[in-house]
Amino acid sequence: MKKRIGLIGDNSIKYISTLLNILLEGNVAALIDWRIPLDIALSILHQVGINECYIDSAKYRDTKKAKQFNITLFDANQKGPEELPSSFYKRHKTIFTNQSKDDALIFFSSGTTGKAKGIRLSFAAISHNVDAIIDYMRPSTNDTILISKTLTHSSTVVGELFVGLKANAKIIVEPTVASPTFVLKNIKKYNVSIWCMNPTLLNIYSKLLGCGIHDISSLKYVFISGSIADKGLLEEAKRNFKNVIILNVYGLTEAGPRVTAQRISSADKLGSVGSPIVGVDVKIISEDGQELPQNSMGIIHVNTLSIMNGYLNGVGKESLYQGWLNTGDLGYIDDDGDLFVVGRTDNMILQGSHNVFPEEVENTLKQHELINDCVVFGIRHDIYGERIICLYLSSCKIAENELRTHCLSLLAPYEVPSEFLKVEKLPYNSNGKLMRHSVKELYEQGDVKL
Repeated sequence: MKKRIGLIGDNSIKYISTLLNILLEGNVAALIDWRIPLDIALSILHQVGINECYIDSAKYRDTKKAKQFNITLFDANQKGPEELPSSFYKRHKTIFTNQSKDDALIFFSSGTTGKAKGIRLSFAAISHNVDAIIDYMRPSTNDTILISKTLTHSSTVVGELFVGLKANAKIIVEPTVASPTFVLKNIKKYNVSIWCMNPTLLNIYSKLLGCGIHDISSLKYVFISGSIADKGLLEEAKRNFKNVIILNVYGLTEAGPRVTAQRISSADKLGSVGSPIVGVDVKIISEDGQELPQNSMGIIHVNTLSIMNGYLNGVGKESLYQGWLNTGDLGYIDDDGDLFVVGRTDNMILQGSHNVFPEEVENTLKQHELINDCVVFGIRHDIYGERIICLYLSSCKIAENELRTHCLSLLAPYEVPSEFLKVEKLPYNSNGKLMRHSVKELYEQGDVKL
């Protein structure tokens, strides 16, 4: 009988070896982020029915609290980037030859609510997605893929590690906590040609490249996933990542994870996340379950060969169309068949009789030269339904009138926040997604750090 085995640790060769061993033995690997507190990690293990877990000894030395679990500590002993040994490639081929629909991996998606949700992916689903990603990414044996995002997320495990293994590309594994300047030096050292990152990382590395000299001449492609990069960031990144093709991709763990991807031909279409990959169909559906025509805003639904086996706990959003996966994302498909994602259905603010998408307001505010980052959300109001609040990061406090005037030049009056507050920091999860609901809760409790 298959066992569900937990795995907790930072990116390392030993971590990957342990992951492959779990799968080779016919068991299911449940991947838990090492950055969460041990008490929460143990709670997740208990919730999922796992009684065996491999833990990186450098991350959790004290495991006395885990008496009810069979804990095996492993020593990653990796301080910097390392190349994946050639022996790992043969092991990967053995794992994915059976195309089984049995569970292979369990990922835990906190989303923006902070509640862990176990998502089960089968060997067959992962294999289909890997093949479809290879189809658009086109990695070869001459390419080198740098893995710097955490290996607890489906986009990294499926879209980088397994893709590189199947394509026989060289893989460099970097710990998730590393100096950005050091990482940029490794681009040249290891002749990296493919690099995947989220918008948060893109912003960091773009600014470094914009104010310093770094040799990234080997780099050919940067693929952006995890959350939607705003147009201003993409424009800046395209200037600073000289001679590098930057492509947006879109997906969610429930879909295996990849759903759409920009190709070189659509690389200049800022804001687009490209067209569906092989084996995937995307439709835009109205709230009453009707398929919408091109250029119409609605809820993104996906039909894919890489659909999840299901959740371990809880249920997802109800499908509005023929059993297709309801992503909960709002978007539209243009005349060329390219998808644009503009926000989340559960983030939408009702202001009077108007629907306001906070992501659009945030993108507008980020165009202000003094705003480094921001979050917009709604607070209940007896007359207007919701008041719009903006918390922002900046090196200086900005007059509210200045921000309001800036917004009014680009937005409808009902989309302009009624309150602007400068804060010390904004919380992001490990996948670079803004924890919007956490910010809202802190604001309501009067606990934001001004």
